[in-house]
Amino acid sequence: MAFIKTIRERNRIHLVPFDKTVWFKGAYSTVARTLRTPRRPMRSGEKTTCIEFVFNGLSGMNVNTLNSDWRKLIESLVREFPESLCVGTAQKITSILCKYLYAIWRVCPDKLPEPWRRLIEIIYTMCPIPIDRIVIGKLQENYPQDFPDLQRSTIIQNGKPVAWSKLTDYNVYWSLQERIRTLAENANLTPIEFEARCLWRPSPKDKGYQRGQEDYC
Repeated sequence: MAFIKTIRERNRIHLVPFDKTVWFKGAYSTVARTLRTPRRPMRSGEKTTCIEFVFNGLSGMNVNTLNSDWRKLIESLVREFPESLCVGTAQKITSILCKYLYAIWRVCPDKLPEPWRRLIEIIYTMCPIPIDRIVIGKLQENYPQDFPDLQRSTIIQNGKPVAWSKLTDYNVYWSLQERIRTLAENANLTPIEFEARCLWRPSPKDKGYQRGQEDYC
């Protein structure tokens, strides 16, 4: 509920009613400021194409092949939009969309179209979480022994620290996800629940988020 409230009131992203364009706008906004040289922001037509590309990719996910399906989608996004996306930004957009699905499913599932409700019911136990500066900082701060390759909100790639938005090595990215899954399992949580409870917190300004779901759905 806190997450839904935050993006609605701060970012003007309304997750209800379900709208692919609005949802993509919200997910894209989390990477937009990082799209600087050598990459660039997507043009309008590219965004339209990307919306269908990423949602079509998500719709074909299966829990039994999720790891390979996820890699295929992330790497396909990078190939399709090489001037704008890398592994770091492609994973953020994709995982944020899954987080949107999960949040609405938990709070007001009747507001999700049936195909998307079925999808999140199938894959939520294994969904990768969005990797960004905040998550990296929390992992480094709270679980340093498990993440020695994180330094001051950067990731070690090819022996050098890089920001999450510059990450190009899928294996480096996936290594983080696998370790996060292990932490989540040890806490009897799904990865998305672990991210929400342990790596993301509403600010003090959001103390009033515990209102009825009708306020946000």
